[in-house]
Amino acid sequence: MPLGGKGNVQGRFIETSLKKEAYIFVYAEGHDYSDGVEPPEIFWKVCDKTYNDCFLDDFERDGKASTVKSIGVKMVDGVRTGYIYHQPSVCFNPDDCTYLFAVKNSDSEYRLCSIRVSIETYNPQDVNIQLPYKNVVQYGQFINYEINPISNKNI
Repeated sequence: MPLGGKGNVQGRFIETSLKKEAYIFVYAEGHDYSDGVEPPEIFWKVCDKTYNDCFLDDFERDGKASTVKSIGVKMVDGVRTGYIYHQPSVCFNPDDCTYLFAVKNSDSEYRLCSIRVSIETYNPQDVNIQLPYKNVVQYGQFINYEINPISNKNI
């Protein structure tokens, strides 16, 4: 997405897995950032209205409002990444929980930026070591399994 000098852009993140505790990972990358140029800043908040009424105002997109939080640390040139520990109790409507994000270009020059938001929940499936298993994994998907003494009495 293009970001003008000192410009910003916003987006929404909604996921059915937000009905339980999870980690929301945020990754922003400036594609034409060189040494010394700060990566895009990331601001976020949980929507406190219905989905259709959710947006960030100008001050929130610029990170100048107390209603938004900053996230992320600079990893390498042009990259900022961080995470949010999500708890369903923070949602206005647990069945329709929406996070709002803004990415801000702190540089005065026009820049290109990508943002990726993903979620990770910890809900391992019990594995009985005496049974065969088959699963289909999509690219980028993680499936957690756990071998525990409750389902495997002989270990």
